[in-house]
Amino acid sequence: MKLCQGCGQLLAEDISTCPACGSEVQEGKKTIDNYRIIEVLHEGYATILCRPVKEHTDESVVIRIFSPQSGVDETIAERIRGWKPALISPSC
Repeated sequence: MKLCQGCGQLLAEDISTCPACGSEVQEGKKTIDNYRIIEVLHEGYATILCRPVKEHTDESVVIRIFSPQSGVDETIAERIRGWKPALISPSC
């Protein structure tokens, strides 16, 4: 997954020019906090779903990243954060 440095748009790995602002896009993001991204499972218009592993433990998780086009604002984000304990599954 890539993030345009010009406008902040989340982009697919194979994109080299941002369709939103026309900036050239460099290498993609390889980490999220203390997780190393090993696979992008799905890249859509509103979200990116990736499988990272926690550094030093190799614990595999799934992370969904919401783009600005998703419509997720701070109110919705707070509601989603409240769901987190119910979404955690040992089978992931």
